[in-house]
Amino acid sequence: VLYSQDFLIYNNQEVKDLYKELNIKINFTGHIHLQNISYDDNLIEIATSSMSVSPLQYGIIDIYKDHLEYNTRQVNNDKLQKVASEFFDSKSKSSLSAYADDMESIILDIQSKLPNCDIILLSPFAPNNLLYDYDKMQEYVDVLKGFEETYDHVQLIDIFSLSREMTKNKKYLDMSANGINHVNDFASRVYLQAILSTMYDYSNK
Repeated sequence: VLYSQDFLIYNNQEVKDLYKELNIKINFTGHIHLQNISYDDNLIEIATSSMSVSPLQYGIIDIYKDHLEYNTRQVNNDKLQKVASEFFDSKSKSSLSAYADDMESIILDIQSKLPNCDIILLSPFAPNNLLYDYDKMQEYVDVLKGFEETYDHVQLIDIFSLSREMTKNKKYLDMSANGINHVNDFASRVYLQAILSTMYDYSNK
C-alpha cells in the first residue's frame, strides 16, 4: 500500500484509512522480490525479500509486549544459491542434474541435523505455456516427486500438476495477474487450499 506507484494496489488509500481506523501500525507485503521499508504517518510497510532471488534473504520478527523488531538474514549456503539459478534453466541438461544433486544434498543435510524435521517441497504454479516449456519444467517437478518417494518426512505439494490440470477448463488469464507467471487472487487461494489440505493430511498420518 506504500511502495512506489507502479506497485500500489488500486485502493491503497482505502486500505490505509482502514488500517488507521483499526490501529494497524505495520503491513508486511511481498511480490516485488526486493527488501524495502516504507513509512507513511504511523504506518510502516515492509516488503520482504524473495528466497528465490539472490541474495536469498528472509526476515525475522521478534514480538514483544510493547514493540516488535524486524531484521533480515541472508542464507549463507552455496547450494541454495545454486538451486535458485538451476531451476528451469532450459539451456542445459546439466542444470537438471545439478539441481537434483544440490536439492538432495540440502535435504540430507537438514535430516542429519534435524532427524524429525518435516520438509515440505512446493512446486510452482504453471506459468503461461506460450512462454515456458512445460515438459522441461515437469522434469524438475519429477525430481521433487522422487524425493518425496525416497525419503521419510518429505512431502511434495504439487501445485504445478494441479494448475496444469486447471488450464484444461480455465483460461490462463483467469488465473494470472500478469499473463506470464504471477498468480492472481483466485490462484493464490488455490495455493493456500492445497497447502492447508496437504499439511492437514500430513499431520494426521
